[in-house]
Parts: sequence; structure tokens; C-alpha cells
Amino acid sequence: MTRSLAVLALLWSALPLRQVAFGQTAPGAVWYLTGRVILEDGVPPGERVDIQTICNGQGYVAAHTDSKGFFSFRLGAAGNRTLQDASVGLADGSFGRPVTAMGPPPQSTAQTTSDTQQQTSTSDSQQAAPAPAPRGGINDRSLRNCELSARLPGFRSETISLANRRTMDAPDIGTIVLYRLAVVEGRTVSVTTLAAPKAARKAYETGLAALKKGKLADAGASFEKATNLYPEYAGAWCELGKLRLRQRRPEEARRSFQAAIQADPRYLDPYLGLSALEAGDRQWRQLADTTGQALRLAPFDYPRAYYWNAVANYNLRNLDAAEKSAREAERLDTRQQFPETWRLLGTILADGRRFAEAAVQLREYLLLAPRAADADGVRARLAEAEKLSAAPAQVQPN
Repeated sequence: MTRSLAVLALLWSALPLRQVAFGQTAPGAVWYLTGRVILEDGVPPGERVDIQTICNGQGYVAAHTDSKGFFSFRLGAAGNRTLQDASVGLADGSFGRPVTAMGPPPQSTAQTTSDTQQQTSTSDSQQAAPAPAPRGGINDRSLRNCELSARLPGFRSETISLANRRTMDAPDIGTIVLYRLAVVEGRTVSVTTLAAPKAARKAYETGLAALKKGKLADAGASFEKATNLYPEYAGAWCELGKLRLRQRRPEEARRSFQAAIQADPRYLDPYLGLSALEAGDRQWRQLADTTGQALRLAPFDYPRAYYWNAVANYNLRNLDAAEKSAREAERLDTRQQFPETWRLLGTILADGRRFAEAAVQLREYLLLAPRAADADGVRARLAEAEKLSAAPAQVQPN
């Protein structure tokens, strides 16, 4: 009898250990997910790939692949900040936050200043948000509206549903295959980064480690050391630019992004950082040029860049170009993560007196963002567009 009780006690004490090992049963627990990304010909991509989770329509960049295509991350970890989404960033240095809206587009050139200020304040309130776990904590049912995909410019990704994952499942979710869409010139990793000398690379990695610990001054010194040792270090220049944005030093950020582009004109990140800076400064001609170059390098994966391009052309009164970019942003934004695009396109169409089409866009915006700060104003514009679209056309006298 004593021996039986001892065996039962041993088994009982072992049960929580298995749960802790998988980290998937207790409220607020952590799920470890691992996997690999390969191209359709069976080889790893050869450059960093973003791993994105989509839960209830909200996307987060949760991890990046290594040089062999492998990735791992913790889903639901407290304080587990989202990594940077390549199509997101603001002039306040808001890199590494969830994919969120930037705020309302300008309604006219005269209104641009206040709109941009609203964009910045909106971003500031969202900057510190960690990647959230599904509501109610992690359990067998919490991931039923979640899926996983990879993202690399010029490629279409397979999607892996997390809906059927259970408590004791192994963390390996399998292999995600990328299928090439077309030839894309842009790269998410600079070739100069791969060719950096050992001392420069060490300084760069030291800077990243300091940045992770919140030691901004140390990170800046390390990135500067890396660029001094290796002036063609586009990755270090880009990280320095992001840091200077975060420190509210826009001119230094601009010079860093421009140095990164000069070092590697096909590296995408500095174009996105420079675009964020130009959008915040309302430099519409420069923003149109920078986003145009970024979209020529990678025309398939950046709805935010198309949105910025549309905003720039709208303020330059190039309405045809603005409409084209806004429609492309809508087409690429399959998750409808940037509802302000619909509002912008409605404004463009209304300016062109295409009121019925404008009403469709404004109506969709209100469906996507019913509680937006400008929802009442958009409802008033929608009512006006509906009224004008129903009015008989005025016949011009001969």
C-alpha cells in the first residue's frame, strides 16, 4: 500500500512538469512555435523572412527566419513586443509595433498640419503595445481565429491555421512554402550587411543588444562605430536612422537613411524609414519620390507605402496617381488593416465629383473603423456624397 501511494505521488508531481514544459495550459501561458520557410524549389530563401501571425484580422510580425529558414517565437509571452512590420513606421520612430492605422489622411492642403499631428499622437499611444495573446489567455480554443504566414517581397506565402492546435501539441508547425510572384529588385537584408568586416559586425551586434536593453546612447555609439569602421554598412546606417527618429533627432535620422540608401540602393528598410520621416514633415514631393522608388523595388508587399504615395500625390494634386496608388493599397491590404486607405480614396473620388463611388469607399471605411476619432466627420461627408450622387446632373448651357 505504501509503495502504491508513493508511485501515485510521483505521478501526480510529474503532471505539472509536462504542462510547464509545453507552457500551454495555465492562464497567460506561453506557446512556443517553431518551423521553417523554404522556396518552392526546396531551398531556404537566403535572406530574412518575416513570420506574421494573424489573429481576428490583426497582423503582427512575430519572428524572423535565420539564414537557413528556421524560426521560433513565443506566442502570448508577457512583454513580448512585436517586431517591425516592414510596411509600418512613423516619423516618431514607431518601429516594432502592431500593424495599425496612421490616422486620417489630409482633406485639403490647408488641413495637412493638424492631420499629421493627429497621426503622430495616435502612433505615440500605440508605440508601447506588446503583441497581445488572444483574449482570455492561451488555451485550446483561443487560437481558432489565428493563422501563420511568411512574408518576403515578390513571394506568395502558404498559410498555416493555428485553429486546431491543442494543449499538448509539439511546437513544430511544419514548413511554410513561398511561391515567387515576379522578379523583385528590392531586398529586406542588405548585401553590405552580409559583407561587413568582423569588427564592424561586432559593433553593430553590440548596438542591437544595447537597443534591446533600452540603452539608447550606447546603441547609438555602437552603430556609429560600425559605420565608421565600414561606411558602406547599410544595415547599421538604417538602425542608426531609426534610433535617431526615436530620439527626436530628425535631421540626423534623415542623413542616416540617405547614407544607407547610398550604400545599398536596393535595400528596402531605409526607404521606409525615410518615407515615415517625410510623411511626418509633410514633404510631399520627397515622399512621392521615396515611396515611388520603394514600390519600384518591391511592388507587391507594402500597402502602407502605396498609401503614403497616395497621400503625397493627393497633396500634390496628382489625383489620377493618388487614386491609382490608393486602389493598389486596398488591393494588397487583404486583411483590411489600414482602413484609412478607404477614407482617402473616398476623398479623392469626391474631389473628382464621382460621388457615388466616393460614398462606397466612405461607407466601407465606417464599417472597418466605426469608432474612429473622425467617424462623425466621415458620416457627414458620406451623407453629402449620397445626396450629391442622387441629385440630377446639371445640364450645361450651349
